[in-house]
Amino acid sequence: MELEQFQARSRRLFIAAVVAVLLVLAHVLLDQIRLAAKGGQVEIHWDAGVIAVTLAMNVIVIAVIVLCLRMLREISGGAAPFSMSNVKRLRAIGWLLVTFEPLQQGLTYLVWLIRSGRVQDGETVTYFFQSMGGRILLTGLVVLGLALAFEYGAQLQKLSDETL
Repeated sequence: MELEQFQARSRRLFIAAVVAVLLVLAHVLLDQIRLAAKGGQVEIHWDAGVIAVTLAMNVIVIAVIVLCLRMLREISGGAAPFSMSNVKRLRAIGWLLVTFEPLQQGLTYLVWLIRSGRVQDGETVTYFFQSMGGRILLTGLVVLGLALAFEYGAQLQKLSDETL
């Protein structure tokens, strides 16, 4: 009975995660459209540098989302949560998160070096990308710690299965 309840809860969590991802993507898309419009106070000069950094960061975010959804789908399908496949996914998520902010800052600095101070339509173009202040990096380290705990749990699961 407990296993069935666990699977039901994990299915609900998977569905909630999919809905949350769709809502976040819709919100981000609407924000991008709003910011790209020239009528507001915020004006973004979409050039190759800005687009490249934005795409690189979005690829990382999408990879994290896909890995999370695969892990939740596997668990909701009845697989044990403490498996080596989930450990590998958690490690990948952790390293993607750890590299996110340094990569973003490095690419932003590179774009700034190449393009800053350029004059476009009579105005000097500057580049600014907002950082999360290391929060994503710290979250990645926590996820890497969880991967270690999951690896230990996978080893215990394997020992338990061999004992039975």
